[in-house]
Amino acid sequence: MLPDHPSIIPEYKKRVKKLLADAENFFKHADWDPTATHFFVPQITEAFILDATDRFQEIAHERRPLFDVFFYWMVFQQPQFFDQSFTNKLFQMMPRDTMGRFGRREFFNLLLPIFTNATNA
Repeated sequence: MLPDHPSIIPEYKKRVKKLLADAENFFKHADWDPTATHFFVPQITEAFILDATDRFQEIAHERRPLFDVFFYWMVFQQPQFFDQSFTNKLFQMMPRDTMGRFGRREFFNLLLPIFTNATNA
C-alpha cells in the first residue's frame, strides 16, 4: 500500500518500494541465511504508521484527531516526501521554523486538543 500512496512524490516511489522490499524479504526469509544482516532504518516505522492510519480512515470513513496530528508531525519532519504545494500552504499557516522546533511530545500536546476540538465542533 505505502509505495503507491498519492502523498509520496513520484521520484521517491521507486526508492520507497526498494527499501520496503529489501526489509520485507530479509525478515520473511531470515531462515534461509541465518548469518545474513540487514540495515533496517527504524524511521521507516513512522511511514508504516502513517500508511496504516490513512488506510484506517479510508476504510472506516472517519477522521481521528490523533491520526491527523501524526500526519502533520510527519509533514514537518519529512516535508521532502510530501507534495510541495501542500507543504508550502501548510508552512504559511503554521511556520516550519516555529513548529519544527517542537519535540514530538510538545507537538502532539499542542495540536491534539486543537484537532480534537475541531472534530467535535
